[in-house]
Amino acid sequence: MTRPIGELIPKIVQQALTTHQTIQQLQQEWRRLVGKELAGHTRPASLRHKTLCVYTDEPGASFLLAMEKDALLAKLNQRTHGQIEELIIRPGEIS
Repeated sequence: MTRPIGELIPKIVQQALTTHQTIQQLQQEWRRLVGKELAGHTRPASLRHKTLCVYTDEPGASFLLAMEKDALLAKLNQRTHGQIEELIIRPGEIS
């Protein structure tokens, strides 16, 4: 069934706002969630389809984040009320 675009736009805008607010919240709380050392080398970058992409600026940070993945996902799910189910770690700019 086809729906008018006017019905879809508010839903799309609301989803985008929710995602943006979640990323902002994570960026503000990132140091507390992962610790000072790891926060200095990582950054939550995007959230799509309940998957959080985190950039790291060095291989050691990627390794540490991967080792803490399960515990971090539990913390993230608690903070975001289940909005994050998966974590992807990628090299990238953190500033």
